[in-house]
Amino acid sequence: MLTINSYNWSPDGKQLACAFGDLGSSFLAIFNTGNGELRVVSDEDYESIPAVVWHKDGLGLDFISRWAASEEEVLYRYRQDSIKEVLKLNEKNRQMIMDILPFTVHAGVLKISICRLQMLISLTLMQLM
Repeated sequence: MLTINSYNWSPDGKQLACAFGDLGSSFLAIFNTGNGELRVVSDEDYESIPAVVWHKDGLGLDFISRWAASEEEVLYRYRQDSIKEVLKLNEKNRQMIMDILPFTVHAGVLKISICRLQMLISLTLMQLM
């Protein structure tokens, strides 16, 4: 069964980047809300992609992944139809990245960062007033 491991809306809200796959196998795709096209942008099979984040300009995105052949997590960059390795992650910089995401899914458990959760609660309360 295919599942979505992580996703993130583009800054303009017109595209949704998502990591999908089954247990031990993930691919990166971009869904265009305007034309309904789902385009798989990774031709490699990653073990998992727990985090995807768009660049502010909306022209590319970064994602964290691990290949099945390696235990190391790596920050990758997708831009101009190519994927490049940016940084091998240690626990400190991995946690920094994960803390800025609105949420991630790890081992089937939804995790929401405290900062984002507080912001979501504040926005909800403002809308109720």
